[in-house]
Amino acid sequence: MLDSVFSGLCEIKDARHVRLFDQFGNELATTKRWPESLQEQRAELAQCASVATSLGLGELHEVWIESRRLTVIDQIDTGVFAALSGKNGTKGIWRYQLARQRQRINATKTQVI
Repeated sequence: MLDSVFSGLCEIKDARHVRLFDQFGNELATTKRWPESLQEQRAELAQCASVATSLGLGELHEVWIESRRLTVIDQIDTGVFAALSGKNGTKGIWRYQLARQRQRINATKTQVI
């Protein structure tokens, strides 16, 4: 199932880099030539989660990073995260596509049970 989700994420317009990883830091799938390492992305996510906790905002599910390029790290399933990055990314399109992939995963879970 994750292979199909990864393929769907790779088709998102202007997403040049795509990575799937789990909560333990294991890379599940990735495109080549990421500007930063998985460890750097996990550190950014952990720092944002720490800030959210210290401010009493609850559990962190999604992080958007805007600079020369747009990067999003999103929890698409329990313990599974997707990271997308690209220079001309459109937040609305990316958010919609991530939600679509999340729905695909949830639809498959009910079939397994």
